[in-house]
Amino acid sequence: MAENGPQRPWQQTAFEVATEAMFVVDDDGRILQSNRAARLLGAAPLPETLPKLSSLTEETSFTIGFRRSKGDTVQISLRCIPNVAPGTHLLIAKESVDERVRMLSRALEQTADLVLITNRDGRIVYVNPAWEAATGYSAAEAIGRSPGMVQSGQHDDEFYAHMWQTISAGHPFTAEFVNRAKDGTLFHEEKILTPLKDEGGTVTHFIATGRLVDERRRLEERLQQVHRLESVGQLAGGVAHDFNNLLTAIQANVTLALSDIGSDHEVVEDLEDTLRAAKRAASLTRQLLAFSRQQVLEPVVLDLNEVIRDARRTILRLLGADVELTLSLADGVDFIKVDRGQIEQVLVNLAVNARDAMPEGGTLGVETCSVDIDAEVGQRLGTGPGRFVRLSMVDDGTGMPPEVLSRVFEPFFTTKPRGQGTGLGLSTVYGIVTQSGGGVIAESTPGRGTRFDIYFPRTEERPRRVHSVHAPSPGETAQQTILLVEDEPTVLRSARRVLRRLGFSVLEASDARSALSLLSSTDKHVDLLLTDVVLPRMNGRELAERVRADHPDLKILFMSGYTGDVLAERSSLPVNMPFLQKPFTPATLAAKVQEVLHTHLDAD
Repeated sequence: MAENGPQRPWQQTAFEVATEAMFVVDDDGRILQSNRAARLLGAAPLPETLPKLSSLTEETSFTIGFRRSKGDTVQISLRCIPNVAPGTHLLIAKESVDERVRMLSRALEQTADLVLITNRDGRIVYVNPAWEAATGYSAAEAIGRSPGMVQSGQHDDEFYAHMWQTISAGHPFTAEFVNRAKDGTLFHEEKILTPLKDEGGTVTHFIATGRLVDERRRLEERLQQVHRLESVGQLAGGVAHDFNNLLTAIQANVTLALSDIGSDHEVVEDLEDTLRAAKRAASLTRQLLAFSRQQVLEPVVLDLNEVIRDARRTILRLLGADVELTLSLADGVDFIKVDRGQIEQVLVNLAVNARDAMPEGGTLGVETCSVDIDAEVGQRLGTGPGRFVRLSMVDDGTGMPPEVLSRVFEPFFTTKPRGQGTGLGLSTVYGIVTQSGGGVIAESTPGRGTRFDIYFPRTEERPRRVHSVHAPSPGETAQQTILLVEDEPTVLRSARRVLRRLGFSVLEASDARSALSLLSSTDKHVDLLLTDVVLPRMNGRELAERVRADHPDLKILFMSGYTGDVLAERSSLPVNMPFLQKPFTPATLAAKVQEVLHTHLDAD
């Protein structure tokens, strides 16, 4: 059999077609010849692990190391027939290629993963029992057909085009597929499609290996995400509350200081910078509160298309000249009941996110339609099924990998360079939408762009015409007395200064008991109780109830660094009571106080 020994044709043929892997080696273990089965084995004996072959006189067995084509080593048992020709020995692997094939076949047949193999034309040549069980189709029904036989219609043509483009180029493709079984039911499958290549590197087949995604696990993961976001939201809300108290005092004191000095004073510029910084900080706390779903919302019935058209100019300015904006707004979309300002914030934040994903330019599409969502989609959204208005914003930018996509709604998470983003843009969107009773789904593929689908519940209500309220003149504040209750000294002092500057007489207290004592002992007629909600020992609501028992006509205005919605949920704030959100400016405080007094005067 050796090249240096005589061979008959039939011997050479038998050697070549034998199912056992055979190697002809010299005394030093160098391979002189190998058969087809040995080449299929994809490994070669390591000479240094062989015994001294020249000393062998009879057939013997041993286990030696083989180096595989990938570089790793494996132990294989051999039979050695020494001296088949002078200085030449025959090594025969005890494990035949047939046995390896049978082992691999058993693995495919018995694995719980769904396995499907197609030829280069995309026709099925093999499916395993797990695939048959999941789809309901037998192998006989599947072989010769296209894998499209289980398509559900949940993926668009671009998805499949990208898949075929990827695997045809010799690269694996990984995605979650929603497929349809023979009985019409849908099943989710995490699947990887891999090209199979021959020895020359030519793609001959494609193998798809998938695993069913357990719906319970999907729900558990979503629940964990919700709990994680809620925990961060609670922390953010608490920080925002304390921060709002500080900002209230800063904004009030700086504003009053600016009004007390001339415009040419040397510190004016410094004070104005401080005020601008405070306003930016106030904007940051609003975003934190929006993410934590603790923002004050003023929902009104809206036509979403109208809001988008009104915001079009703003969005265009944000996008710049390199990004094209396209609107596809369905006629007759249902009305929604949301806070208009918050919806505009959603549009702006998503537009900025899209712009940043298209540094070389591109297209941002804004679409609307009314949709009925089923229980499955409603479960994914966390809203339940029903009738919704869908806002879609689609860009063709850089897209996001799965590890980034899974974290886009987390506060302070950003992929932008340091100093170029707060990481609150998309978390703000999440907070606004969920607080409005809706849900959001983000989908993205690297290199192919990102899609955000926002769902708002429809309302049967119709838009109402809003009438403005005439504010009283400054003279109406004369002789009016306000009882101010605030446990934060800096806020108490700054609010007192603002109110007195407006012409009000101010009585002040740092807690509820002091306020009750002051109210019972003063000779003045108190027109308004302005109280913080969160107070030591007795909160603002309890104080208001005690005051109203003896003074039923007294006007009451609550204020807090927490939002009205959160306080109402905690039963700390009566429903539909006037409320002033911190941080507030002197102008905001003045307007709200006059609004409450004026509204009550009209009612008298």
